[in-house]
Amino acid sequence: MEGLDIQFDCETEEDNSSVEWYKDDVLITMNTGNIKKETFPGNIHKLTISPARLQDSGRYRIEKNGISSEAVLVVKEMPETIKQMSKHDREEFLKATQSGTTQRYYIRVMIVGESSAGKTCLFRRLMNKPIDDVISTDGLDIERRKCQVDVKTGEWYFLTSK
Repeated sequence: MEGLDIQFDCETEEDNSSVEWYKDDVLITMNTGNIKKETFPGNIHKLTISPARLQDSGRYRIEKNGISSEAVLVVKEMPETIKQMSKHDREEFLKATQSGTTQRYYIRVMIVGESSAGKTCLFRRLMNKPIDDVISTDGLDIERRKCQVDVKTGEWYFLTSK
Protein backbone atom coordinates (compact mmCIF):
# COMPACT_ATOMS: atom_id res chain seq x y z
CA MET A 1 0.00 0.00 0.00
CA GLU A 2 1.22 3.50 -0.71
CA GLY A 3 2.96 5.06 2.25
CA LEU A 4 4.57 1.82 3.44
CA ASP A 5 8.26 0.99 3.17
CA ILE A 6 9.17 -1.78 0.73
CA GLN A 7 12.45 -3.67 0.84
CA PHE A 8 13.93 -6.19 -1.58
CA ASP A 9 16.82 -8.27 -0.18
CA CYS A 10 19.21 -10.51 -2.06
CA GLU A 11 22.22 -12.52 -0.88
CA THR A 12 24.92 -13.30 -3.45
CA GLU A 13 27.69 -15.90 -3.36
CA GLU A 14 30.61 -13.63 -4.25
CA ASP A 15 31.88 -11.02 -1.83
CA ASN A 16 32.46 -7.34 -2.65
CA SER A 17 30.99 -7.45 -6.11
CA SER A 18 28.41 -5.06 -7.45
CA VAL A 19 24.90 -5.89 -8.54
CA GLU A 20 22.53 -4.04 -10.81
CA TRP A 21 18.93 -3.26 -9.91
CA TYR A 22 16.28 -2.72 -12.58
CA LYS A 23 12.70 -1.49 -12.57
CA ASP A 24 10.70 -2.51 -15.64
CA ASP A 25 13.97 -3.30 -17.46
CA VAL A 26 15.38 0.19 -16.80
CA LEU A 27 18.62 0.30 -14.81
CA ILE A 28 18.32 2.04 -11.46
CA THR A 29 21.56 4.01 -11.62
CA MET A 30 21.67 5.78 -8.25
CA ASN A 31 19.77 6.46 -5.05
CA THR A 32 16.96 8.75 -6.16
CA GLY A 33 13.98 10.22 -4.36
CA ASN A 34 12.47 7.40 -2.37
CA ILE A 35 14.67 4.56 -3.75
CA LYS A 36 17.87 3.58 -1.96
CA LYS A 37 20.37 0.85 -2.89
CA GLU A 38 22.64 -0.61 -0.21
CA THR A 39 25.22 -3.39 0.12
CA PHE A 40 26.00 -4.94 3.50
CA PRO A 41 28.68 -7.34 4.75
CA GLY A 42 27.87 -10.95 4.02
CA ASN A 43 27.02 -10.25 0.37
CA ILE A 44 23.62 -8.76 1.23
CA HIS A 45 22.13 -6.32 -1.27
CA LYS A 46 19.01 -4.28 -0.49
CA LEU A 47 16.74 -2.04 -2.48
CA THR A 48 14.48 0.07 -0.27
CA ILE A 49 11.51 2.11 -1.46
CA SER A 50 10.46 4.48 1.30
CA PRO A 51 7.67 5.43 1.24
CA ALA A 52 6.10 3.48 -1.62
CA ARG A 53 4.06 5.45 -4.14
CA LEU A 54 1.59 4.20 -6.74
CA GLN A 55 4.12 4.88 -9.53
CA ASP A 56 6.61 2.53 -7.80
CA SER A 57 4.55 -0.47 -8.95
CA GLY A 58 6.44 -2.58 -11.46
CA ARG A 59 8.80 -5.49 -12.01
CA TYR A 60 12.03 -5.24 -10.03
CA ARG A 61 15.08 -7.30 -10.91
CA ILE A 62 18.56 -7.75 -9.50
CA GLU A 63 21.37 -8.97 -11.76
CA LYS A 64 24.90 -10.13 -11.16
CA ASN A 65 27.18 -11.87 -13.66
CA GLY A 66 24.25 -12.79 -15.92
CA ILE A 67 22.21 -14.32 -13.08
CA SER A 68 19.02 -12.54 -12.08
CA SER A 69 16.06 -12.70 -9.75
CA GLU A 70 12.92 -10.63 -9.97
CA ALA A 71 9.73 -9.73 -8.17
CA VAL A 72 6.59 -7.83 -9.11
CA LEU A 73 5.53 -5.00 -6.83
CA VAL A 74 1.92 -3.83 -6.84
CA VAL A 75 1.42 -0.71 -4.73
CA LYS A 76 -2.22 -0.31 -3.81
CA GLU A 77 -3.84 3.04 -3.18
CA MET A 78 -4.31 4.07 0.42
CA PRO A 79 -8.03 3.95 1.36
CA GLU A 80 -9.71 7.36 1.35
CA THR A 81 -10.68 7.06 5.03
CA ILE A 82 -6.99 6.65 5.94
CA LYS A 83 -6.01 9.62 3.76
CA GLN A 84 -8.49 11.78 5.69
CA MET A 85 -6.94 10.93 9.07
CA SER A 86 -4.65 13.35 10.84
CA LYS A 87 -0.97 13.00 9.98
CA HIS A 88 -0.25 11.39 13.37
CA ASP A 89 -3.11 8.87 13.05
CA ARG A 90 -2.10 8.05 9.47
CA GLU A 91 1.50 7.45 10.57
CA GLU A 92 0.29 5.21 13.41
CA PHE A 93 -1.88 3.29 10.94
CA LEU A 94 1.04 2.82 8.54
CA LYS A 95 3.31 1.74 11.41
CA ALA A 96 0.74 -0.83 12.54
CA THR A 97 0.26 -2.01 8.95
CA GLN A 98 4.02 -2.40 8.50
CA SER A 99 4.60 -4.33 11.73
CA GLY A 100 1.26 -6.13 11.85
CA THR A 101 0.59 -4.93 15.41
CA THR A 102 -0.32 -1.86 17.36
CA GLN A 103 -0.47 -1.11 21.05
CA ARG A 104 -3.77 -0.17 22.60
CA TYR A 105 -4.15 0.64 26.24
CA TYR A 106 -7.45 0.00 28.00
CA ILE A 107 -8.20 -0.12 31.67
CA ARG A 108 -11.38 -1.05 33.50
CA VAL A 109 -11.70 -0.28 37.17
CA MET A 110 -14.32 -1.88 39.36
CA ILE A 111 -14.62 -0.52 42.88
CA VAL A 112 -16.18 -3.00 45.31
CA GLY A 113 -16.33 -2.77 49.07
CA GLU A 114 -18.30 -2.80 52.30
CA SER A 115 -21.07 -0.32 52.99
CA SER A 116 -19.80 3.19 53.88
CA ALA A 117 -16.21 2.27 52.99
CA GLY A 118 -15.71 5.33 50.72
CA LYS A 119 -16.09 3.80 47.26
CA THR A 120 -17.87 6.85 45.83
CA CYS A 121 -15.26 9.20 47.32
CA LEU A 122 -12.46 7.08 45.85
CA PHE A 123 -14.13 7.13 42.44
CA ARG A 124 -14.60 10.90 42.57
CA ARG A 125 -10.98 11.45 43.61
CA LEU A 126 -9.82 9.32 40.68
CA MET A 127 -11.95 11.47 38.37
CA ASN A 128 -10.63 14.75 39.89
CA LYS A 129 -14.10 15.65 41.18
CA PRO A 130 -14.96 17.23 44.54
CA ILE A 131 -16.11 14.96 47.37
CA ASP A 132 -17.70 17.51 49.69
CA ASP A 133 -21.24 16.85 48.34
CA VAL A 134 -21.09 13.01 48.44
CA ILE A 135 -24.06 11.25 49.99
CA SER A 136 -24.23 7.57 50.83
CA THR A 137 -25.16 5.40 47.86
CA ASP A 138 -28.39 3.47 48.31
CA GLY A 139 -28.19 0.15 46.44
CA LEU A 140 -26.04 -0.29 43.36
CA ASP A 141 -24.48 2.60 41.44
CA ILE A 142 -22.87 1.98 38.05
CA GLU A 143 -20.70 4.79 36.70
CA ARG A 144 -19.00 4.78 33.32
CA ARG A 145 -16.43 7.42 32.55
CA LYS A 146 -13.79 7.68 29.88
CA CYS A 147 -10.42 9.30 30.13
CA GLN A 148 -7.22 9.30 28.15
CA VAL A 149 -3.80 8.53 29.56
CA ASP A 150 -0.58 9.74 27.99
CA VAL A 151 1.49 6.57 28.42
CA LYS A 152 4.75 8.50 28.07
CA THR A 153 4.08 11.04 30.81
CA GLY A 154 1.45 9.21 32.87
CA GLU A 155 -0.90 12.22 32.68
CA TRP A 156 -4.63 11.49 32.81
CA TYR A 157 -7.04 13.59 30.72
CA PHE A 158 -10.69 13.45 31.75
CA LEU A 159 -13.56 14.03 29.40
CA THR A 160 -16.16 16.43 30.77
CA SER A 161 -19.31 14.58 29.64
CA LYS A 162 -20.51 11.13 30.67
